[in-house]
Amino acid sequence: MDYWYLFFLLAVFLFVYIRFSIPCARKYRRIQKLIDLESFETAYELIEELSLSKYGIFAGYSTTIIKKLINLESFEAAYNLIEKIFQNKYAVLVGYPERLLPYRAFCLLNLSCYREAILVYDRIIKSFKRAAFKNKATLKYLSQLHSYKSYALRQLEEFESSLACLDEAIKYQSDSPHIWYEKAYALSGLEKYWDSIVACDRALKYQPENCDIWFLKAYNFYMLEDNRNATINCDLVLQNEPNYHMAWTQKAMIAYRSGDYRKAITYCDRALEIEPDDNYALYGKACCYALLEEIDLAIDSIEQVIDLLPEFERELLDSNQDFSNLRQNPRFQVLLDRATK
Repeated sequence: MDYWYLFFLLAVFLFVYIRFSIPCARKYRRIQKLIDLESFETAYELIEELSLSKYGIFAGYSTTIIKKLINLESFEAAYNLIEKIFQNKYAVLVGYPERLLPYRAFCLLNLSCYREAILVYDRIIKSFKRAAFKNKATLKYLSQLHSYKSYALRQLEEFESSLACLDEAIKYQSDSPHIWYEKAYALSGLEKYWDSIVACDRALKYQPENCDIWFLKAYNFYMLEDNRNATINCDLVLQNEPNYHMAWTQKAMIAYRSGDYRKAITYCDRALEIEPDDNYALYGKACCYALLEEIDLAIDSIEQVIDLLPEFERELLDSNQDFSNLRQNPRFQVLLDRATK
């Protein structure tokens, strides 16, 4: 009798396994294959079929697709998928959308929806601040959230709010070179150049070979009309990264300010060898050639800038005294007409 009972249980197990597990396993393999082939919409349709009974599978595969879309910089597709999940009643019931808020905010940030991204970051930060236990990883994550929010505020030109946000980020992670650099950038945007230099130095303490930080420091010295320190910091950038074209352009601006127009042109040419679309270098060359009374070369450079920037503003030609000796030139007049009013 016992043998018949065991046989019956085995038969039931085999029936359930063949009826449900094997088809599910096939479906999982198909989903994975579709993800590998980047057929994300079809994969998600299959994933939704599993959502009522297999939360772990649904969440795991959905998150994998979102991450892949973000890595491919398909931010709109990732955002649309996240919105679909937010409409999935089962996903909402088990609280899965809350786990997707960081991805939602990141997509909004990259889609230039800064105000919406800030609202999502505020929601995430609020939930993390309520947490009773905060370990080192949590504090680091809170710091990153404030940093992302600060970036969005800076894009909206709300520099004071951006700066306050970065101060919050530093409370949670004071040894992050990225956050100190972000603070230096925000301070520079507020024309607090000395404060920005101090923040640059804090960032360099943790990341001394970061060329972006050295360059920002050079720019701050340039804005303070300290050509000597601006040049020193540009040279430090170029020692580590000779092809850092913005440093060559900055050196050209320093030479231009010093009245050494030939040297400025040489630096502009070096920048343009590295980055042919450097409009600052092209505009700088135009100014230098005009001051050297090399009219045709000056106009050639202006024409290149306008070709590169169709929305180039006429005011940059009208108000620049460097171009006073070009005003009567017919070619210059044509370029004035091409520039945006």
